[in-house]
Amino acid sequence: MPGVPDVRVGVAIPAAGVGRRMGGTRKAWLELDGRPLLALALEPFLARTDVTAVRVALSPRDAADPPTWLVGLDPRVEVVAGGATRAESVARAVTALPRT
Repeated sequence: MPGVPDVRVGVAIPAAGVGRRMGGTRKAWLELDGRPLLALALEPFLARTDVTAVRVALSPRDAADPPTWLVGLDPRVEVVAGGATRAESVARAVTALPRT
């Protein structure tokens, strides 16, 4: 559409937590109706055509060997190693987004 800028959106998803408040169970891997919560959280972003990049910050251990469903979910999704705090994980995910 003339006069409308080409909007590109990047999404940073922090999912590197160890689940202390959940008794050690990481929320990202909990399932609802047979699907991981992380997959359900990603779904609305991946349905949008203006979302051109999604970076998911996982724990360093999980980032080194992410689940196959996440790796093959969508080419816009990339996994990054999160940090020791939520803020550090968010910063790493945001930093990994393309700058275009």
